Amino acid sequence: MSVSRRQFMQRSAVAAMSAALPLRLSYHQAPWYPWLDRDDDRHRLARQAGAVDPSVMRALAARALEAARAAGATYADVRLTRTVNEQFAFPSPDNRGAFANDQEQLGVGVRALVNGYWGFAASPYWVTDEMSELAQAAVTMAKANALGTPREVSLGTIPAPVGTWSTPIRLDPFAVPIEEKIDFMNAWRQAADDTRGVPVLVESSFCAMEFKRQERYVASTEGMDTMQTLYMSGGSFQIGCASREWRKRMQGQSTGMLGNGTDRQGKGWELFLDAKLRDQIPALMDEAAATMVVPRKPVQIGRFDVVFDATTTAAILTQTVGIATQLDRALGFEANGGGTSYLGPDPLTMLGTFQVGAPSFTVTANRSLPNGLATVGWDDEGVVPRDFTLVKDGVLTDYQTTREQAAWIAPWYQKQGRAVQSNACAAADSALSITMQMAPNLAMAPSATSTSFDDLVANTTRGFAITRGFAATDAPARNGWGFGRIREINNGKLGAFIQGAGYLFTSTELWKNLVGIGGANSVAHVATSLSKGQPEQEVMCTVSAVPGKFKNVSIFDVMRNG
Repeated sequence: MSVSRRQFMQRSAVAAMSAALPLRLSYHQAPWYPWLDRDDDRHRLARQAGAVDPSVMRALAARALEAARAAGATYADVRLTRTVNEQFAFPSPDNRGAFANDQEQLGVGVRALVNGYWGFAASPYWVTDEMSELAQAAVTMAKANALGTPREVSLGTIPAPVGTWSTPIRLDPFAVPIEEKIDFMNAWRQAADDTRGVPVLVESSFCAMEFKRQERYVASTEGMDTMQTLYMSGGSFQIGCASREWRKRMQGQSTGMLGNGTDRQGKGWELFLDAKLRDQIPALMDEAAATMVVPRKPVQIGRFDVVFDATTTAAILTQTVGIATQLDRALGFEANGGGTSYLGPDPLTMLGTFQVGAPSFTVTANRSLPNGLATVGWDDEGVVPRDFTLVKDGVLTDYQTTREQAAWIAPWYQKQGRAVQSNACAAADSALSITMQMAPNLAMAPSATSTSFDDLVANTTRGFAITRGFAATDAPARNGWGFGRIREINNGKLGAFIQGAGYLFTSTELWKNLVGIGGANSVAHVATSLSKGQPEQEVMCTVSAVPGKFKNVSIFDVMRNG
């Protein structure tokens, strides 16, 4: 069923508000883009560029809250989200595999608290009668979950927020004509393909773009009434080069940057306008050419000093401290979903005493980083974000919490003379998913010096350097492994690429073996996503990190069996 935005607004103005706007997903794939000439697609894209009237959301939410109260909820909140996405990809040398993907999704979710137990119900339909049914279903679920005696749930007391907030952007990407986006990618790709270098030539190029905007309205029985518009823009730009000596046919590849080391940011179309990608082409070619002349060596297994670039350090930070400091995981409540945590199962005995890492290791969290992917005006429970410290001088000092979870570690806060207050980590990917504790933006504190990645390499006699790395861990985030672009270090200089190598680590030991970190000039802001819950939902955050040098890191052969 296709309903235009104009029709939707007209019908929504009716007092009964009987209009239904169903979940709509659109997908187009073709060797090129003839679908741009279709009027219905142009109308759909034009509709996605517009915004929903907040009064429509407010009226629907009021109906749900009224029904939740009547059904017996002691607390309830309602979220309505409208999410639009666009994705484009242009490969080269031909157009095979080129695609465009656009989506528009609506959602409404009602969360109800009865006798200390939660219930949740969601739907993709914005219909007045649906609101009442969802509220009643959420209350019924909460009552069904209320097995045994009622339990105490303290949400604390916060001022009920009322207002609007939007990701600070200069240009809404959905207001930019699709032809302009395609022209932008074509111009960059053509410039890359036309470039000739010595002794290499551009064999292929690839560029992609993605945009997301989510309008998120939240109301509660406490009086919360907030409207937020959140943006994300991102992309990937790559050049592949080959040697002119075709018999040897050495190859190399490099990737352009959209800003400071990240491919996704809380920005608009200006992310691409400011990136000056065409100016990066010569440097990209030089990088690709350089990788062709570096020798390759087989992996040597063992324990070595390893220097990670900021991107790799961010990946490890996310998968260790970023996961392990989620309080519900530490207490085992996520055991059947996202997993558990090595910083559990008794957080109160670990706070202020557990040595997470070396004294140089400090990690803070926030939801206020400019252009951060977890940055908001309020979390989904109406809490105004504030920066907080998870690890200070290597010692665990806090966890990621929601309003309910803050009370679980109240004795620690009271001992420190701090207010028992949520760390504003309540979030969900859309209104179709229940609000949970989700990762905020994370930040690893840099050193007070101007140390760079190259400096850390220069101060290493023998070991390895790992750049553009990936990391993963087991269910408790205790044991991990990763891969990346690995080169040997000999007497402070980068040597051969190591083929078939990976690295292993134990979270409780790795950060204690941190012996050097980069300064503020080496910080990279890296986009990352974390999955959680059952059914699983994925949210994004920005992780700020610096290069790090670690001792006794295990290097292994990924092809070795046994």
